[in-house]
Amino acid sequence: MGPIHMPVPTQERLFDIAQDFYLLWDLPHYVGAIDGRHVRIKRPNSSGSLYFNYKKLYSIVLPAIVDAKYKFICIDVGGYGHQHDATTLRNSTFYAALKDKTIELPEEDELPKSRKYLPYFFVGDRAYPIHTYLMKPLSRKKAFRCSIEL
Repeated sequence: MGPIHMPVPTQERLFDIAQDFYLLWDLPHYVGAIDGRHVRIKRPNSSGSLYFNYKKLYSIVLPAIVDAKYKFICIDVGGYGHQHDATTLRNSTFYAALKDKTIELPEEDELPKSRKYLPYFFVGDRAYPIHTYLMKPLSRKKAFRCSIEL
């Protein structure tokens, strides 16, 4: 299914996805949203607790990346159910492709309505590590810790 139905995203395709994120969601430089989902399985023989997850089910983790229109651009039948999302990501073919530059992000450029330059990046939840190519949202506590004087 891979190369025919879900080819490795090109730099041009990722730029188009970033444009969609900006136009649809007002989120500049996003090239995809990543998360892992547990897919329930029957416990494999002699697997011990490898596939046993925090929900007390046996599963494999399916890391996936979607574009601004919720279409899958990359999936990986990933890790054991007990693995953390960050570990599953590090062991994925997607992560290897980012590291060896098989997946090339668009060149850093100006943010809209700004003179500040920023790289393009994927976004994940708090389970993922921060890199120049992978960001995560601030928690509400951190994002809104400010005061206004009248």
